[in-house]
Amino acid sequence: MHEEGKLQEASHFLGQMRSSLEDPEVFRYNLSAFLSAGRSVAQYALKEAQTKPGGQVWYDRFVTQDKLMGFFASRRDANIHDQPVQLDGHVDVYVKDAAYLSERAVVEKFDREGNLVEVVEGEAPRPATDTEWSPDLAFVLHYRFVDWEGNEEIPELCERYLAVLKRLVVDGRARGMLSTPEHAA
Repeated sequence: MHEEGKLQEASHFLGQMRSSLEDPEVFRYNLSAFLSAGRSVAQYALKEAQTKPGGQVWYDRFVTQDKLMGFFASRRDANIHDQPVQLDGHVDVYVKDAAYLSERAVVEKFDREGNLVEVVEGEAPRPATDTEWSPDLAFVLHYRFVDWEGNEEIPELCERYLAVLKRLVVDGRARGMLSTPEHAA
């Protein structure tokens, strides 16, 4: 009944996570909010489905088909009841610098007998160095769940989980287990 609003909320917090990658504390806050909103989608669906014949069976089958459903439910529960979600990750450091190459030419002149007569060397002038220039430096943080078996980063997993939640709602509506927004009371 209220799944649509929570899907939008989860989508909002996923966007906030993506835009706060450089700040681990803000990233964690947005992840916490995403976990809660996503879990609410499933809980609202379960509550409504339980009022329909076969609703509990439908919900249980759907939830057990995708390991992300159980994983994210347990992450949300642990985050709320035990401790903040544990993150793992790494930082990539990117540096851009400049290197200069010079051109040097040597011309040797020989007479008819093969004797070296003259050597002319030339070097192209080196470009003036910009004394104000400094290398570009960027730090890119990558976040993963400590206990997820794959290599996916958290924003990618959250996007996949959000897609599963949307399928849950679409499937529930198609099977008559969940009401459509216009039929919600």
